[in-house]
Order: sequence, then structure tokens, then C-alpha cells
Amino acid sequence: MYLKNIIIIFLSVLFYSCNSKFESDLKIEKRDDSFDELFSILKENFIDKDSIDWLKFEEAVLLKNKISKDSAIIEALTLLGNRHTSYIKANGVHLRGKFNKSINKVEENCFNLTNNNLFKSLKNISYIKIDRIDNKSQMSEREYIFQNLSLISSKINSDYWIIDLRGNTGGAIWPMLISLLPFYQDGIIGHNVFKKNNFSTAWVKKEGSIFLGDQNQSEHYLNDKIYFTVNPKKVFVLIDQKTMSSAEAVVISLKSLSNVEFIGSRTGGYTTNNVDVSLKNLDKLRLTVNYMADNQKKVYKRGIMPNQKLCNESDILNYIEDQIN
Repeated sequence: MYLKNIIIIFLSVLFYSCNSKFESDLKIEKRDDSFDELFSILKENFIDKDSIDWLKFEEAVLLKNKISKDSAIIEALTLLGNRHTSYIKANGVHLRGKFNKSINKVEENCFNLTNNNLFKSLKNISYIKIDRIDNKSQMSEREYIFQNLSLISSKINSDYWIIDLRGNTGGAIWPMLISLLPFYQDGIIGHNVFKKNNFSTAWVKKEGSIFLGDQNQSEHYLNDKIYFTVNPKKVFVLIDQKTMSSAEAVVISLKSLSNVEFIGSRTGGYTTNNVDVSLKNLDKLRLTVNYMADNQKKVYKRGIMPNQKLCNESDILNYIEDQIN
């Protein structure tokens, strides 16, 4: 009888321990419902969704969730392999993937070499700096466009132009393209290419405006159409690895010109477009949905290479002077 009681007590303790462990495991494995929503959005809309092993992806992300939700989100962004996709928490904290910085390592002599006055002093060459523009900029998008168009119109007869996009990390694409309207010929100047349904939407100059497909983008900023044009013998475009995102779209659009030459270093490689997707938990997923492509539908996944790789500004200056003399 005594032995029987011992066995019963032992089995009870064993059952309780196993049950507690089982409940503990269940608690650990229980995940935030927002992950189901996140996974669903990514599987349906991520630009490179067909290249992801989603089963392994989910397992890896949920494993990191045992540490913290932030760790899981960062793991997801890293596994996606797209630097342009990010996650914005409801409290404003911005999460990004972890990538090897050496991939985009910039040559030291390419940093901070933007002596605008050096190029402005060139004789017979007009210079325009296309800066980043967004809702945090000191001037409005409309003012930005007018300032750039005014400068171009004041030098309408110049035989040579320098368009400086170095250090422009992106922002609003349309004010930048509209600012350069006088340089473009009528027709397609670029594309948004969607892999999801294998279709594209063209960026078009026509009727003195910039269109995305059949939607007039210029009319959001300008009351009048811009019909004046510049017809230089040569356009030199300065780029570097800080030329990113929407600024890379400008670089791509300028490839539609027959008289253009790109000088500097390879651009940053953010040649994609994003959309902000609001989640039920009030966070936002900044999701990459399509690639940018030139007027021939060529995609530049790793950035745009220059025709002349030059970083030292005196070398750039000497090269341009040699080309026009």
C-alpha cells in the first residue's frame, strides 16, 4: 500500500511537470496575430515574393519572436534582402534589416565632394543641383519646381549643362522630374515595372507635362504647362552612391536623352518604389512593390553605373572641360 501511494505521488508529480512544460511551450510558441497579417501582405505583394522560401522565412521570424517582436521584424526585413523595405512602429521607431555595409562601401575620396561653386564657375557651362525634396524640406514642392525651372529658363541657350544629383537620397519623385521637364523629349522617359502581374506603367513627357500612365502628375504642382525646352550639345550628370531612390529615378529618366553622360560612382541601388501599408496594430510596413526601369524597360537592381568613374572633383572638372574644348 505504501509503495502504491509512492507510485501515485510520483506519477502525479511527473504529469504536473510535463503538463506545466507543455503549457510553457504553448506560451512560448503563441505568436502575435499581427504576424499572420504581415506574412499575408508580404506573400501577396513583396516585389521578389517568388524568390522567398516562405515556410523557412516564417520559421526563422517566429524563432526570433521568442526574443522580442522587434528582433522578429528585423529578421524578416533582413531575410527579404531588400534594403528599401522597412517597418515603422506606431511610436515612430523605424526598423530596418541588417545588411553587410561593405556591399555599398563608398570610396573615401567620393565622400562630401560637392563644391558647387567649382562647377558654377565654369565658362560656357550651366549648372543645376537637384536636391532632395520631401515634406520635411524648408521649401514647398511647388517652390522647389519653380526655383529649378527659373534657373533653367534663365540659361535656355546654354550649349552644355551639368545636372548634379550627388548626395540626393531621394524623396518626392515627381517634383524632381517636373523640374527637369525642359530637358526631356516628348515620349517615354522611364517605367515602373511590376513583377506581380508582369506589367509596367510608363513615365511620359507630353503636352508640357509629366504623366504616370494616363495620370498627369504636373497638374498637382503647376497651373500651367511647361513648353519651353533646352537643347544643349551635351548634358553631364553627376552621381554617387548617395544618389538613391527617387534621385535614381531621375538618373534613369535622363538615360532617355541621346546627348547625356554620367560621371561619378555607382548610385546607391534603391531603384524601387515603396508603398506604406497600414497594419491593424497601427504599425506601418514600408513595402517595396516595383522596380524602376528606363525608357527601354531596363531595370537597374544594383544601381546605375557612370560612363566615367571619377570621384575627385578636380578630375571631374578637367574631364568636362576636355570634352567641350
